[in-house]
Amino acid sequence: MNAHTVPFNKHDPTPSISVIMPFRNARATLRPTLRSIQLQTCPDWELLLIDDGSSDGTAEVVTDLLADRRIRLLRHSESRGLACRLNQAVALSRGEFIARMDADDIAFPDRLERQREHLRANPEMSLVGSSMVVFDSDGSLKFCLVPPRSHGELLYRAWTQVPLPHPTWMGRSSWFSINPYPEQARRGQDQCLLFMARHTSCYSCLSEPLVGYRGGAAPLGKSVEGRWHFVRTVWKHGTMTEFAGALGYHAATLVVRAVFGGVLVRHARTHYVGVSPALRARWRDIWNSAHADTTMVDATD
Repeated sequence: MNAHTVPFNKHDPTPSISVIMPFRNARATLRPTLRSIQLQTCPDWELLLIDDGSSDGTAEVVTDLLADRRIRLLRHSESRGLACRLNQAVALSRGEFIARMDADDIAFPDRLERQREHLRANPEMSLVGSSMVVFDSDGSLKFCLVPPRSHGELLYRAWTQVPLPHPTWMGRSSWFSINPYPEQARRGQDQCLLFMARHTSCYSCLSEPLVGYRGGAAPLGKSVEGRWHFVRTVWKHGTMTEFAGALGYHAATLVVRAVFGGVLVRHARTHYVGVSPALRARWRDIWNSAHADTTMVDATD
């Protein structure tokens, strides 16, 4: 049941990019995230915010932002999970491209523009991600995560995982429409989707960081659930060799997590590099802008 829905005005122009952002209990982080979208160098976007049954009043802290007609808020009283809300957002999207964004991350100002340019220049590409910086809750940078760039590199030993960070995705809306998130998977939906769609899709990743990701390893219970769903996906959609590899790899990874107390297990094909002084200075400007106590950008004119 929708407690509150802000509809689009039929006279509003159709955007080229739809940013989809389900959230639940994100009161402490949502405003800076939205600010980073409003500060994009590309203004041609819409933002679909879907409240998945929050109990902390998250929606109330952003109602003033709805003066920006590019933003639409849908509120639900019950939680149905991330995959369900992502599919709902895809169905409501009007853009040629769809970008993912989490409610506690920060977009670099040129994120949408750079990824849209890449997809337009490479019509064979279905989905593009990017590198990302990982930060603590106070905004201090920890490291930069740099995935492989090409489709072949991303899919090498795909039964371990496809190292394309979910918060950095932008893809063609047509791809999302025919490749829905698996709603039976309460965790790890992105990895399940990438694996299932791998033979009919083309993935890529930009080397420069375009997203700031709020760091921290997932609790062990959530990691177990996500990996279980992924292994089941490999069983259903892969070969027996891939399934055996997935079962052994993810079981071993969970043992390492359990023994070493929640350590962040790093994927072998993803580089974790230090942050240069120039990137650190740029990030500080981005962080300060996203947290500035100013009137939010208004695109109603």
